[in-house]
Amino acid sequence: MSKLSNYIFNLRGIIPIPFFLVVYIFSSPTLHSLIIGSFILSVGELIRLWAAGYIKKYRTSSVDAPELITYGPYAYVRNPLYIGNFFIGLGISVISNVLWGYVLFFTLYFFGYSIIIPLEEKFLEKKWKDTYMHYKKHVRRIIPKIRPYKRIKEFDFYSAIKNEKSTFLVEMVIIILFALRLVK
Repeated sequence: MSKLSNYIFNLRGIIPIPFFLVVYIFSSPTLHSLIIGSFILSVGELIRLWAAGYIKKYRTSSVDAPELITYGPYAYVRNPLYIGNFFIGLGISVISNVLWGYVLFFTLYFFGYSIIIPLEEKFLEKKWKDTYMHYKKHVRRIIPKIRPYKRIKEFDFYSAIKNEKSTFLVEMVIIILFALRLVK
């Protein structure tokens, strides 16, 4: 399972591309689906931006954690970037206005992260031992808590923009491509 997990982890940034292309080709967006979907996608990007403001680098080819982040959005949920990705994928599904797009997205999302998250958790348990286990015990994997674990570091806007610029550009291209389909 470890080889498959690492393989999926390495492809995590590429796996959404075929999903987008297939959904885009068969999409039938409306002005309503474009507006609602773009809003949902934007919520996802704001969550990612918030999370990216607390970490220096996360686009790596292997699981790594030079620092255990337990503050900011990580004080509410252990995987805020993946929650952001959920809203981005959901937004794309809404924009596409294709019912089976939702099924495809949910399948890819839950399959991918059911492999990636345990791989990352195993790494964090080994590297950060009791510190991570305490954090894991008090902060949920996907469902956010109402009360934060702890707050000790300020949001770094520069890191957030630096970390998220490529995701933001891809999202803008996606919205523009769907909007151009509307014009036809």
